[in-house]
Amino acid sequence: ASQDREDKALQLGRLEGELGHLRAEAVRLKEDVQSLHNKNEELLKEKASLTHSESALKVKLVESDEAHRAAQDGFESQISGLKQSEAYLQDLLATTRAAAAESAHLAEQGARASLESIESLNGEIERVKTELANISAELANLQSE
Repeated sequence: ASQDREDKALQLGRLEGELGHLRAEAVRLKEDVQSLHNKNEELLKEKASLTHSESALKVKLVESDEAHRAAQDGFESQISGLKQSEAYLQDLLATTRAAAAESAHLAEQGARASLESIESLNGEIERVKTELANISAELANLQSE
């Protein structure tokens, strides 16, 4: 019985250590989730800024096209250059939008994965707590005998 109590006490100590590690991992994962949430917020702000920049670019392009039409033949080469710039900016804007959307999507996926890990760890913590309670009850029974 004394050996059994010692074994149970060692098992209890090991499980308490495991519980401590699981709690530390849960805290780390919560911090990761918060970090991903913050990154997602930054990306959303960046996306809003890009949308605003896009509107400003569109206004400027319209104004530029009107000014060049008024200048007629003498400005044909400038119109061509501005159209190339417009295409480049539209390309750049489309690429930037796609990258921002992908980053936001990846941040969201990472946050979901972290939340799932936290839920899994919470289940594991509950299992370890139950096991600790059972071992404590067994130790109490052994000590009362």
